[in-house]
Amino acid sequence: PDVQRIADAFILLVPKYADADAELELYAALFSDGEKKVRLLKAYHAKELTHPLYAEASLKAGLMTQKEAVEYFVEWADVSISLEWLKSFAVLITEDEPVEFLREYLNSYEGLLTVDTDGDLEPNLFVDYYRGRPQNIQWDRNNDGINEWTAVCDFGVPTAVCIPADEITVNYGSFPYITKLSHKNSNGRNVTFSFADEQFEWTPFSVSAELTLRDALRMDFFLPQINFSAEELDFKTSAKFAFSYEIDSDEYAGAIISFSLLNGIPQSAVYSLNGVQYAQAFFEDGRPLFRAVDRDGDGIFETTETYALDEDGKIEMSAEDSSLLMTSLYGYPMERNGLYIKMIQIDQNGDTKPDFTE
Repeated sequence: PDVQRIADAFILLVPKYADADAELELYAALFSDGEKKVRLLKAYHAKELTHPLYAEASLKAGLMTQKEAVEYFVEWADVSISLEWLKSFAVLITEDEPVEFLREYLNSYEGLLTVDTDGDLEPNLFVDYYRGRPQNIQWDRNNDGINEWTAVCDFGVPTAVCIPADEITVNYGSFPYITKLSHKNSNGRNVTFSFADEQFEWTPFSVSAELTLRDALRMDFFLPQINFSAEELDFKTSAKFAFSYEIDSDEYAGAIISFSLLNGIPQSAVYSLNGVQYAQAFFEDGRPLFRAVDRDGDGIFETTETYALDEDGKIEMSAEDSSLLMTSLYGYPMERNGLYIKMIQIDQNGDTKPDFTE
């Protein structure tokens, strides 16, 4: 009774608003019942106002046939439609011809579907469809204008996920298995891990058939389902599954280092500048043994740097030299931990006989 009194008061006030929009006037009809509802719906239609909920309301009130209601509804859905509105409308369609029409329409849908994932009456999941399958997905959990993630799909199968706030990009092979994971590390360097397919998985969402529409229309309309229990990406854990990772290097502007990994431990590294290799290094137990460098760009790795560990702490090195050493090996200054260059050999003509040793 209290709800009905509030609804009646609301209905009486609507005509006083000269600029009442279509949605407000339609809600006035939806809150009413009986002959009053029919009269308000007819008045709404007479004003040539439109709203996707009008199809459902008119169908229930007997003012539209199922065929007419479906044709009216899809004109709105062509641009955008709420999942809740779609489901509540679809369950009303029972006649063969309208059911088939709506089924074919959804099987080739190319509009925007909005979804309220947390029940606060505000959509926070936005799905662009192409040929009846999700193509682009955005999830803004708190409706704060900052997407938790965005996703790209190929005929409904996720191929990539981006986390804008953390500058993370995930590329999939056989979903949900990751083949590439790119991000900025704590030092602001671009890092990309690469994985063999079916080795490392991360599932922020899945794509499955919506059950209400399956029951109502006897079809599979695929929809993203948020995985609220998905863990955050752990880069230390992911490194254990990666077979390589790339990182920007400060040794030269535009330089990139590609490390080969085994169980997260470097085995070798290739150093390149603008796509051309200029050095390669080899590691043992994660510690660099030696690095061969082409200093003059002639394709001959004439300089060989051999490394060792100063376990007794007897070798002093300036902060500048330490920075240069670690940047050349790892791309940026980091703790030296006793590492030093034990020997440098230069073989200018590539005859394997050093021309210079230090």
